[in-house]
Order: sequence, then structure tokens, then C-alpha cells
Amino acid sequence: MIDKNTLARLYAQYRAQSLTEAERAQFRQALHDPANADLLNEVLDEDWSAIAPGELEDVSPEKAEAIYGAVLRTRHTRRLWPRIAAAASILLVCSAGGYFLLRQVPKPEALLPATDGITLTVAHQTIPIAYHHKGQIAQHAHQTDSLIAYQATDEQPQQETLTNNSGHRITVRLADGTEAILDVASTLNYPSAFTGKERRVALNGQAYFKVKHDAGHPFYVDYAGETTEDIGTEFNIHAYADEPASTTLINGSIKVNNTLLKPGEQLTGNQITRANIEAVTAWLQDQMILHNEKLEAIMRDVARIYQVKVIWQYEQSKQFTFGGFVSRSKKLANLLNFMRRTGQVDFRVEGKTIYVIKPNSLNP
Repeated sequence: MIDKNTLARLYAQYRAQSLTEAERAQFRQALHDPANADLLNEVLDEDWSAIAPGELEDVSPEKAEAIYGAVLRTRHTRRLWPRIAAAASILLVCSAGGYFLLRQVPKPEALLPATDGITLTVAHQTIPIAYHHKGQIAQHAHQTDSLIAYQATDEQPQQETLTNNSGHRITVRLADGTEAILDVASTLNYPSAFTGKERRVALNGQAYFKVKHDAGHPFYVDYAGETTEDIGTEFNIHAYADEPASTTLINGSIKVNNTLLKPGEQLTGNQITRANIEAVTAWLQDQMILHNEKLEAIMRDVARIYQVKVIWQYEQSKQFTFGGFVSRSKKLANLLNFMRRTGQVDFRVEGKTIYVIKPNSLNP
């Protein structure tokens, strides 16, 4: 038997993840002793009753209770407050025999876009790039926060590859002054300096280009079996492997596989359409602007930004469309709740996996 003050102290330290090994063993022993059931309930009641309503997600009492019951997977549980189930930061599992197990439950919907995962590959050497680094990172390459800048050189250039597997964009200023803003889950291959009659880079993913025009040395971007030629311009290329490639001209002039685009036009496949420039470039301001966007496409972006896997348990919802705008830089919950509020679809997040489910569904 343990006294309430000691149990409350151990519980508080458990929540703060500051238990020593000896205290952890003492806490575990106390939880496994059925004689401590009433004291433990008192400590948990006092802690949960202090939770501010604003700390909890918008979950109905019925759904919260159902979630709690599904988590426990037992027929013999005492009824707990729905808001406790909604908070779900600590779960108390109580079996018929009075055996207690307390465990920390992560809050996966609190995921933020990762700030690491940016690398520069030079001569088969991979260099991790810290997002807020300042200083030299490679020969002729200097970094200031999210900008990597190259200096012109007469030395023999070498191919380099910038990979952005973080949840944030990063900009590279090439040796000719051209800037490429690289989106998440994207890779750009380029020479450390341009020589010869043309300038050529290769893209996998999404990037926004501000090309330093030089009529005598045309600039080419190779991607998804296509080539864009700059004729003095700014343009956006969206070329992920799991989606049709599209090129949008913001201003100036470009040629895509000999097809000339005018400002405001977008080429996807062989089709030219008028582009919604605000929506196309929203990612540059960490926004998603949706105009009847299918959920399937939205979740592809979610998977890249938050580095999660998406499993569809509600296949029909892939075709549901959404409109509005939402931040790409905030917690995962903000984005998922944006779509939940329509009542069309729901999500269950476990670790780094998002299950797309029907509203009010408790599919395992």
C-alpha cells in the first residue's frame, strides 16, 4: 500500500517524464497492486478535472466514450468522463481482476512538419543540412538559414544533389544567380557551376524557379520525362512520381517540350489550362488553397509534409472534394480537423500512420 501524496508525486513525475529508474519501479509496483485502486482513481480524477476545456479536441461525449471503450478492449471498465477519453494522454486499463497498466499515449495529431531531413550530396558524400545553419557547407556553397547560395568559380564543376525530406521549403541560389525554391519530398540535381552553352538541372518533386535569363546560355529543367526551357521567367513545376506532372508559368515565357506557355497558363500532359496562380503558389507561404480538391490529392500532400503513411479504410472518400485554405506549417490536427468539420470523413492517427475512415467509425 502506498500513500496518496507519494502516488500523486510519482504520477506527476511520470507525466513530466522525470522518473528515475528506482521511482519508475516503485510507480509500476504501485500500479500493479489492486489495493491502490481507489487512491489511483483519486489522483487521476484530480488531474483530469484540472484539464482546461480548450486543451481538448472537439469530440462529442458519445464518440469519446466509444473511443475509450474501443481502446480498452474489455467488457469490464468503469465509466470515465468523455473528456478524459478525448484528452487520451494517459490511459488507465482496469481488468476484471483489478490489474492496472498505465502507459503514456503519444499524441500523433500534434505532429509538426519536420525541420530535419535536408541533405546535400557532393561527390558521393551526403552532408546533413541544419535548417537554421549559417556558414560554409560545401566548396563554393554558403548557407544562411533556408538559403543555400553558390558562388561562380572557374574550377571544374561537379554535380550536386539537394534533397528536401523536411516539412519545410528550402531555397538554392545556383552559381548563375538562378533561384530554385524546393518543396517538401523534392530533389534537385545541378552542377556547382555552369559551363558550356547550356544550363541544365533535374527535378523530382516540386520547385519554384526564378531563372536568371541569359539568351546565350538557355536554362533547362528535366523532370518526369519532360523538359522546360526558360525564355526569361518565373515558373512552378509540380512533378512528383505519384501524380501527373504540371508546369505553371507565372511570368515571362517558357517552352515545355516545344509547347510555348503564356503567363497564367498551366500545362498538364498535353492540355493547357488557365491556372489559379494563388493556389499553385500557396505552398510558398506554407498554405494549401483548395478549389474542389479531391481528398486523395490532399492526403498525398499531407503524407509528404508530415512524413506519414495514409491507409484508406473508406475508399469512397478519395473522390470527396474540399474547398478553403489551411496552413501547412501547423500541427497535423489543424489540417485533419479542417476536413473533419465537413462531416464527410474522419481520421484515426496511430504513430506515423493516418487511417481514413467514415465519420463515427471505430474501424480497427
